[in-house]
Amino acid sequence: AQRPLSAVEFRIMPARAFYTGGRLSGSGAAVDDDGVTIDYRLKKQALLISCAYNFSGRTFSIWVIGRGNFVGRPTKVSLTLSFPQLPPVVLPPHPHPGAPLWESRYDHQLLGSSITTRDVDLSIGTHIQVDLDEAYAPVLPNFVGVLGRIRRARYIKDALDDLNVNYGEHRTNLTSYVLAATAMEPRFAAELPALWEGVRAQVGALKDLKDERRRRFIAQMLSNGARRRDRAPPAEAEPEQLKEHVIV
Repeated sequence: AQRPLSAVEFRIMPARAFYTGGRLSGSGAAVDDDGVTIDYRLKKQALLISCAYNFSGRTFSIWVIGRGNFVGRPTKVSLTLSFPQLPPVVLPPHPHPGAPLWESRYDHQLLGSSITTRDVDLSIGTHIQVDLDEAYAPVLPNFVGVLGRIRRARYIKDALDDLNVNYGEHRTNLTSYVLAATAMEPRFAAELPALWEGVRAQVGALKDLKDERRRRFIAQMLSNGARRRDRAPPAEAEPEQLKEHVIV
C-alpha cells in the first residue's frame, strides 16, 4: 500500500465449534505503516493491529486494538468484522451513549454478516459481543460446506450458460442454490441439504450436454468426492476445536 489504512477488516473464518455450539479462541493481526519508507524496519515505526475472539455456544466476544505508531498514522479508522458461512449475527443494544455504533449487513458473497463501525481509535481499541441468530440454531450444521457448494453451483451454471442450456424447470434448484444468500432465512437454511440433492438430480438428468469437456467438468462439480468433503461435522465437539483458530 502507498498510504496508511483508513479501513480495516478481519474475517473470522468457519470452524467446527461454530456449528456445534462448542468453544474456540482465535486471533490474527495486520501491520500498517506509512506505505512509502522502510521505517517499519529501520525505526520500528509501524502499527500492529490485533484481533482476538472467544466463542462459546453461539456468542462471539471480539477485541481489536493497535500497538505501535508511525508518522502519518490515521487517528481513526473504519473497522469491519465479517463472519463467512454463518447465519446472521445479532448486534447488542448500546449500553451507554458513548458506545460505538455498529451497522450490520448480510454479505451475499461471504454468506455471512459483516458488521462495521467507524471512527475507531485503534490505540484505545474496541470490544464487541455478538450472537448467532438463535432462530438458526437447529440448522447450523447445514451451513457447513455451503460456500463451496455455492461456488460449484455457479461454475455449473456458467458452463450450462455457455452451452445455451435453456432455463426452466430443469434448472430451478441450481438457480436457487446459486442465489442462496439472497433467500437466507431459517426455513430456507433447513432445506439446504435437500436443495443440493435437487441440484445434483436435475443437472445430472440433463441429456443435451454435447460438449464433452464441459460435461466432464459439470460431473466433477457434482461428484460424491466433493460432496464428502462438505459433510456436516458430528454433533459432539472434538478436542481439537479448543485450539487457537487464526483470523484472516
